[in-house]
Amino acid sequence: MRTHVILLRGVMPTGKNRVPMAELRDVLASAGFENVRTYIASGNVVADSPLAEAAVAQKVQNLIRRHIGPELGVVVRSGADLATVLKKNPFPQGKQNQVLVTFFVDPIPGDFMDGVSTPGEEKVITGKREVYIHYPDGAGRSKLKLPKIAKAGTARNINTITRLIEMSEETVVQKVCSRGHTYTGSGTCPVCWPGRLKKRP
Repeated sequence: MRTHVILLRGVMPTGKNRVPMAELRDVLASAGFENVRTYIASGNVVADSPLAEAAVAQKVQNLIRRHIGPELGVVVRSGADLATVLKKNPFPQGKQNQVLVTFFVDPIPGDFMDGVSTPGEEKVITGKREVYIHYPDGAGRSKLKLPKIAKAGTARNINTITRLIEMSEETVVQKVCSRGHTYTGSGTCPVCWPGRLKKRP
């Protein structure tokens, strides 16, 4: 069994890309993922599965489309992967909420920086499958331009990455429902109540 950190791309609090975290936990648990936990509402999941990274990403993407609706990109890493990303952070002096790491499925192309334009004080450094960006004045005010391929990634700040590493290392307390099924997370037992999951056309 492996512990995976699952990052959803494009989750929004409202509209067509809204993904309720409680519903997402139920969907994944009913599909065989274990110890399913989520962190804030932007699409961060920690869950156990024997599947490999690519298979987890494909399965989660299909489950969300089928039961919740949105067609979202999914990037998967291990807790150890995130710890390595954190260790290699080239901007340790930056505020944790002003340093973002954009995660990609595939390796960063060699010409990525050719499409970067930094009219302000932003700094961009590429890694193997990640791009580090320091926004000293905050991302909301930035006029930074990135190549089109950047849209395929999903960004998290250092605070979020640190918390996801912690969650991947935590011991999970299992619950037992009235019928004796073990499960984790909030909500009802996914074995007893699979009917609450919606199936989209």
